[in-house]
Amino acid sequence: MLIITGTGRSGTSYVSAVLSLAGCPCGHETMFTQFYPDNECPPLPAEASWLAVPFIKPEDKVVHLIRHPLKVIASMAAKLHVKPGDDSYWKFIYKHTGIEFTTYVDFRAKFFVEWTKRVIARRDRVIKIERFGRNEVAMLGRMAGIPLRAYKIHRALQIIPKTLNTVPHSDLTWRTLRGATDAATFAAVQQIAKDHGYDYE
Repeated sequence: MLIITGTGRSGTSYVSAVLSLAGCPCGHETMFTQFYPDNECPPLPAEASWLAVPFIKPEDKVVHLIRHPLKVIASMAAKLHVKPGDDSYWKFIYKHTGIEFTTYVDFRAKFFVEWTKRVIARRDRVIKIERFGRNEVAMLGRMAGIPLRAYKIHRALQIIPKTLNTVPHSDLTWRTLRGATDAATFAAVQQIAKDHGYDYE
C-alpha cells in the first residue's frame, strides 16, 4: 500500500484530492484515523494520513509529505484550540507519543519533531508540498501501481485548489518559536528545516 504521511497540516487533503481526481483512488484519513484499527474501510491503492505513522508495515511504500516547519506548527496550533484530553486527536497523540500539554505552540513543536523523526525512519521518498506538481503526482501513481495520464494530472492540478482544507493562522517566526519552546525542541525543528532545504534562521 502507498502511504502518504507527515505531521498533519502538511497538505495530505490536497494531495489526496489531486491524486484521486487524476485517476489513482487515494483516501484521506479514511483507513488510518484516530480510531484505527477499530474503524472498517475497504482498502484503496493509496492513503494520505498523518495518523498512519504508528501502523506502517514493512511492505508499505511510504512518502513523506513535508511543509515548512513554522507553517505546520502555526497551523496545527490554530487547528486544535480545544481543551487537551477532551478531543480524540489529543488522545491519539498522547497515546502514541506521551507528550504532555504545556502550550499550544510548544506542544505542537514537540509533536512535530517526534512525528517527523518517525516518518523519516520509515520513508521511501520525500515530497515538499511547496513543489508539488505534475512530476510528483505521476510518481505517486507509479508507486501505487497506477500509471496516470498526463492530461488527467494536469486537469486535477487545475481543478483542486491549493487552499483545500487550509486553516487561517498567525505567522510564526523563528524568534517567536524560540521563546515558546525549550532549546532542544527549537534546535530540532531548525535542523529538520535545514535538512529539507527550508530557511532555518
